[in-house]
Amino acid sequence: MRRRDLVLLAAGAIAASPAAWAQGRGSPFRVAVLGSVAATNPVSLNELAWLREGLEMEGWAEGRDFLLDAAYADGDYGRFPALLGELLGRRPGAITVGTIAGAKAAQAASRTVPIVMLGLNDPVRTGLVASLASPGGNVTGLATQNEDLQLKLFGLMQEALPRARTVAAILNPENPSNPSMLSAVARAAAAAGLSLDAVAIPSPAAADGALRAIADKRPDVVFVLPDVALAGLLGRIVQAATAMGAPTIGTFLELPEMGGLLAYGFMRRDTVRRAASFLRRLAEGAVAADLPVEQPTAFRLIVSVRAAAGLGLAIPPSVLARADEVIE
Repeated sequence: MRRRDLVLLAAGAIAASPAAWAQGRGSPFRVAVLGSVAATNPVSLNELAWLREGLEMEGWAEGRDFLLDAAYADGDYGRFPALLGELLGRRPGAITVGTIAGAKAAQAASRTVPIVMLGLNDPVRTGLVASLASPGGNVTGLATQNEDLQLKLFGLMQEALPRARTVAAILNPENPSNPSMLSAVARAAAAAGLSLDAVAIPSPAAADGALRAIADKRPDVVFVLPDVALAGLLGRIVQAATAMGAPTIGTFLELPEMGGLLAYGFMRRDTVRRAASFLRRLAEGAVAADLPVEQPTAFRLIVSVRAAAGLGLAIPPSVLARADEVIE
């Protein structure tokens, strides 16, 4: 390891603690934002805006009470350790993360600086926390329940597309939660007599080749597993799927507006805003190990009749009747 990296990691080990900030409050609370995709991607822009809004809703003013330092991996999770070296060198009071890989990299870099999840898949199974009620360690924040939502989404797919027989499931193998989610979806597909092909996109550079492989198989539907890097590629995925005549579904609620057929999930905006309350409590002296992990309680089904019409499909009335939003 280079001397500069050692110095940065050492600085992270003695980063200003939230308790010290709470006692003195002589300077703004510094939040390190470890972004998973490009800084200019809507996923990153929204995440930063929602986090800022959440902190302001807590009564904080940027510059006076908090500062946001952001660094972005551009969809390459292998960049997280280097980015954390830079961020920890600025002595943050806490780190926010949007992916499991980011959280694990942050844990490896520091066991003392609090890490706040902005909505992560299955943090108990992936080893980030001991339990939702008592996280232990230095990780807390928001979980997603996506491990359960996947099967609900798969059932909605079957109801909306009763003639579908082949499914292309896109996953990010760098996301520790995606393989187990894929296994659950594969079991559901087998039980329903459907053929499922898994297609891995570990980084943006692999997207074009993966999408060409999907096009060669001509699936009836493209099923996108929940991952922030994949969320950053949704536009490309939907465009490629539409070109091959296949509808796209997933848990990302922005998917139907981008041309996808349907989405079932939680409002990520609300989850990221809620993370601000964890940052405030940490700054006031709370300990991450004692702050229970929260999960979303409201979920939405969004259906695009417009996308269905473009693909020559008709959404059953039973699905439309349950939709929280229909895009005409």
